[in-house]
Amino acid sequence: MSWEEDKQSWENWKQIVWVASYPKSGNTWFRALIDGYYNGQVNINDMKGVGADNLNLWARDIDEALTSSPLEMRFYARPYGLFRLVNKYKEKGYDQPLILKTHNCLGNVQGCDLLPIGLTKSIIHIIRDPRDILPSFSNHLGHSLEDTLLCMQDLNHTLDGSELDKLPDLISSWDFSARSFRGAPKAVNRLTIRYEDLKKDTKGWFIKALEHIGIPVDEQKVDIAIEAASLNNLRLQEELIGFKEQAKKAKTAFFGGEREKPSQQLLDEVVEAFKDEMQNYGYI
Repeated sequence: MSWEEDKQSWENWKQIVWVASYPKSGNTWFRALIDGYYNGQVNINDMKGVGADNLNLWARDIDEALTSSPLEMRFYARPYGLFRLVNKYKEKGYDQPLILKTHNCLGNVQGCDLLPIGLTKSIIHIIRDPRDILPSFSNHLGHSLEDTLLCMQDLNHTLDGSELDKLPDLISSWDFSARSFRGAPKAVNRLTIRYEDLKKDTKGWFIKALEHIGIPVDEQKVDIAIEAASLNNLRLQEELIGFKEQAKKAKTAFFGGEREKPSQQLLDEVVEAFKDEMQNYGYI
C-alpha cells in the first residue's frame, strides 16, 4: 500500500462527530434538536440521533473484567472500544453520521486519548457561562452551590456514570475543559457554540452545526426540530413520563426546574476562579 493509499485508509477511520461540553451546558438540548431534525419529533427517553459515550456498551465483551477493574485500567480499553464502534459503523454502511455525546474534556488518561484524533471526524463544542452552570449543576449533583463550585475547580473531577451503567466522564474543571477544546490541534475540525448564542439564534447556529457535521440542511425540518425541542415541550414530557437520564440526587426537574440563586459574592468567586477562560470566550 502506498503512502497516499495508507493516508486515505487512515482518514476513512475518522468517523465520530463528538457533541462535547462541560455538564449543564446545553448538550441534551442539542441532542433533542438533532432528534427533532431526523424524526420531526422528540422523545426525551429515546433520543437516538446522538449516541451515548458508553464504553461499557461498546466493549463489555472484550473482557468480563472490564466493568469491575480499577477506573484507570478501564480507560485503557476506551480507544479500542471506540475503534470497535467505528468498525461496526463502517461495516453497516449507515447514512447518518456517527454522532456521540460526551462530557469528557479533550485530554488523556495514562496516555490514552479520551477523544482519539484518529477516530474523530469533527467536534461540536458547546460552552456556557459558568455562572449559569453553577445553579444547574448544583441541582444535578444534589450539592450546595459552594460545594458545586469546588467540584467545578477540580482538575480530576469525574462525573459518575454508575446510574447509567457507563464509564465515568473525566470532565476536569470548567476552565481546563474550556481550554482543552480551545487549544485543540489543527487536525481536529472543531466548531464552538456558546449556549447563549444558540439560545438567542437557534436556527442560525443549528444550521451551522448541521453543516459542520455534514448533514444536508432543510430549513423546514430545522423549524420543525426547533419547535419539537422547545423547552416547553421537553418540560411537559418530563412532567408526564419522567426523564430517565435525570440524576437520582437532583433536587428539581431536569428541564426548566427551579434553581437556587447564587449570591453575588459566589458569582464573583466564579469569575475569579475562571476569569482567563471566561475572557477568552467573551463572558467577561
